[in-house]
Amino acid sequence: MVASHWVVQLDRKYAKLGKDILKKFGWLDLGRKAYPQGDGTHICFPVTENFCVVFHEKQHHFGDKSEALNNFIGEGKPFTGESILLNEIPSSTALHLLKECGATKQADDVVEVRRASKSPLNTMTEAVASLLQRKVM
Repeated sequence: MVASHWVVQLDRKYAKLGKDILKKFGWLDLGRKAYPQGDGTHICFPVTENFCVVFHEKQHHFGDKSEALNNFIGEGKPFTGESILLNEIPSSTALHLLKECGATKQADDVVEVRRASKSPLNTMTEAVASLLQRKVM
């Protein structure tokens, strides 16, 4: 399936960790909004094309946990997503962490683009200019 926009769907309890990972590695698309899905049980984060390429390349390696992932989680311990220092992990381990959080890549059906914020000065200037044009001054 070819889609122009993609999202990563995560369980709500892993949303903060997932967002932090996506943001740290530049995979979070800041031009679009994240949104809840499935009665708020999941959060969908918009991702960049760069993430899609990396995710696709690494997808066939997700079968087993890597040794690096075991080092961060602890051998034989269940993954909770707590006490992980994102500054110390490489991108491949970050992808494994996302996968352990239940991340799935999906085509974005909603595509909510963020509104560009305007300064109060620009807003006022546009409003005054519009008024002057209507009054033909």
